[in-house]
Amino acid sequence: MLLEELRKKRQAKGSHVIAEERNGLVEAVHRAHVAVVNQKGELLFSSGNPNYLTFSRSCMKPFQALPLLTSGAFDHFDLNERELAVVSGSHSGETAHVELVRSILKKGGLDESYLRCGGHPPFHQETAIPLMGKFAPIHDNCSGKHAGVLLLSRFRGYPLDSYLDMDHPAQTEVTAAVSDLSGVEPERIIIGVDGCGLPNHALTMDRYALMFARLGNPSSQRTHNHLDRIRNAMMGEPYLVAGTGRFDTAVMEDFPGRVVSKGGAVGLQSMAIEVGGRWLGISLKVEDGSYQAVTALAYHVLDELGMGPGLGKGEKFRNVHVDTRSGSKVGMFHVLGGLRGT
Repeated sequence: MLLEELRKKRQAKGSHVIAEERNGLVEAVHRAHVAVVNQKGELLFSSGNPNYLTFSRSCMKPFQALPLLTSGAFDHFDLNERELAVVSGSHSGETAHVELVRSILKKGGLDESYLRCGGHPPFHQETAIPLMGKFAPIHDNCSGKHAGVLLLSRFRGYPLDSYLDMDHPAQTEVTAAVSDLSGVEPERIIIGVDGCGLPNHALTMDRYALMFARLGNPSSQRTHNHLDRIRNAMMGEPYLVAGTGRFDTAVMEDFPGRVVSKGGAVGLQSMAIEVGGRWLGISLKVEDGSYQAVTALAYHVLDELGMGPGLGKGEKFRNVHVDTRSGSKVGMFHVLGGLRGT
């Protein structure tokens, strides 16, 4: 289908699709679901199905970090805000990221041999190439999260070798935190296994958005002081939440002090944004899992909500090109449709 033909068919509010266009011809159409809520959980805007159920993947990391603080382990081990940003993020395996994870483990009297996250090449290509495939679990984007669970377990006296298990007491604490912030009873939360081996929670899009709205302004939550620290660490150290050339880093640098962003695998993205003097939570899901499509959609939705142009840090995500391998632009990802109010 030609791009203009699709554009004519996709003008209605309440539906977003992302057209992947090459030389005027649409090669793929990515269908999306969006929920925008306030701290009370009231749905303000949406598109697609705001009750779409999906695993949280790495969007849950800021909340998986919460028991580390509420337990007292964070202060007991004298962790700092840079280390908290890495625990709450999906790092690129760059030198600064790896050194911070090692520091976290060392403060708990542990080393990287305790990590059970498997491992993959660093997302940062300049770091990955010299390793020549000899990457370790500490290079895994989830190693900060795993280090946080290990220190919580060390502080509580929980077993260290079984911290991946769904019934591990550290995971019970995480599920309790997720339940508290999402408003979903623990027994109703579907739990699966993430790519890194840790338990992962499945919720609907509006529930993820609610959790991020409460992260943006946690004043009504009993854990507000701890959520404040997580939010401030992420906004204060966006490079440590993701890394060079990554969306979460770019969008938080684009809107300093106004966006908390955390992406997840398979086309999921969640954010807290400050607009018009209030904090809102946004969750976005591209059904087919396209990373490029969801980043283009995210900037489109920020525009719809009146965030403005930002500082230009995320230009490559705002206008996502289709390029040849030699770098020539031959197309674009085009976001069609818009939000509906409730």
